[in-house]
Amino acid sequence: MKTAADTIFIQDNSAGIKVRATEAVNVADGDRVSARGFITPGDYSPALEDAVVTREAGGDLPKPTEVSAKSALEGASDSSYVSMRGTLTAIHSDPTSTILVLNDMGTFFNATGPPGSDLTSLRTGSEVEVRGVCNVLVDRFPFDIRGFTLAFDSPRSVEVLKLGAWWDSRKIAWALVLIVVLAAASSLWATLLQRQVEIQTRELQ
Repeated sequence: MKTAADTIFIQDNSAGIKVRATEAVNVADGDRVSARGFITPGDYSPALEDAVVTREAGGDLPKPTEVSAKSALEGASDSSYVSMRGTLTAIHSDPTSTILVLNDMGTFFNATGPPGSDLTSLRTGSEVEVRGVCNVLVDRFPFDIRGFTLAFDSPRSVEVLKLGAWWDSRKIAWALVLIVVLAAASSLWATLLQRQVEIQTRELQ
């Protein structure tokens, strides 16, 4: 999977690895490639830097390994193509990316992908499955796993398993604001009407 013009993740039957090439890489998801470069420690798992990537043949993406958020925190799935499930709790978007905040049995993590209305229109509270590459996040001093992210490259990598309720917390908040505004407007109208009646009463007297 490609995450930048010069960065891809590749894997065989044993593990996955992050590859940063010397130039833009012209490959598609599922292509069979070979890579030559320099092994570096990477953020958590080893990575391949200053690599030369050669496309050997087309192909299909392998079936992703199903992992839970809890098992992802153990680090074994770093740089591997996986599928993860969770409850969508929030969506953050900007012109360059979309971040889905997911909750899997109390463990929160971010799934980061490209911008798109297909993603920002998802309902919070929905149960979703995301297929992408797991990136383990670490603290250096002391060295410890502090979390992970899931990188995906297409809205097609996100599947809604169960729609969330239409009345989410954001809609409820807006409804409460509208009720308060209408109540204030009604109170103001009643006050103005009462004043107008008093004025007309005095004129009749």
